[in-house]
Amino acid sequence: MSEVSPETAAIGVGLYGGLLIFMVVSFTRTVCRREADGIGGLASTVRNVFRGALTFFVTVRIIWLGLVGFYPAKSSLEFGVVEFILNRFALLAYFTAFTLVVFYWAERFHKRYYDTHTFLPGVGKGFVIVNASIYILQFVIIGLFMASNEEKEANPIYDINILADVCLSAAVSVAFFIYGWMQFCQLSRMGETEIETRRTELTKVLIITVAFTACFLLRVAMFLYRPVTGKLLDDALFCALAYFVPELCPSVLQVYLSETVNDKDERDTRFIDKLYAENESDIADDREARAATLSPRPVEDTRLIVST
Repeated sequence: MSEVSPETAAIGVGLYGGLLIFMVVSFTRTVCRREADGIGGLASTVRNVFRGALTFFVTVRIIWLGLVGFYPAKSSLEFGVVEFILNRFALLAYFTAFTLVVFYWAERFHKRYYDTHTFLPGVGKGFVIVNASIYILQFVIIGLFMASNEEKEANPIYDINILADVCLSAAVSVAFFIYGWMQFCQLSRMGETEIETRRTELTKVLIITVAFTACFLLRVAMFLYRPVTGKLLDDALFCALAYFVPELCPSVLQVYLSETVNDKDERDTRFIDKLYAENESDIADDREARAATLSPRPVEDTRLIVST
């Protein structure tokens, strides 16, 4: 898609720029709060990789919008190639970020409810294999597209690329729905007392699952619209439903959830540190009291003094 009006492109640059600022602010807050004192290990690694992939995605998407919205020679073949490559790299980074979230959901779910020793070691390998396959496929498509020297709409490679995007978006949507629904069902099986105390978590899981699933399915519907109907949507409507909504909504929601979890972890850490400090203080006071009790006291001379 290369026909984007300057107004639509400007709106997109503003929206993605706002997301980029939000991410920079959240990352700065995390650094200032010394993230090492929060949760570490896998959760911290996943958060940092997600931030890196999403930052790269947003940056490339802003450049892409600036190109398709404001570049004067949109009809040139060179423009079509550059625009296509930029869009491919943006989508690659986007899928990397959210396949990472999917695999992290799977890892946390199985560890929390099943504690399987055969599934968990394969999560990291699965993420690497899936993303390596996606990158190889996309680089092959980019190479074939560049070698064809044809306009996008008349190029069969472009239709193959759309089909690949549809399949990836559908697969991610199904994965989010499966693990979100399983998580929701597990929480729903708790006793009445536990349900009342975790009702907020149940609602949050439902909202996240519906939002992520709907956004990726919306992208599937938009990408299939032209091949199925043979018609083109208005550029502003297509950009909004195929790019802005399905990309920005999950991104903002995931960054917000990440920061919320980070804040909770920091509060829990501070609470635990306070308990440790109070406990150590109590132990020190107890030791001082015991030492004072056990220390020898001067013996008073109770012998009678008899005058002679």
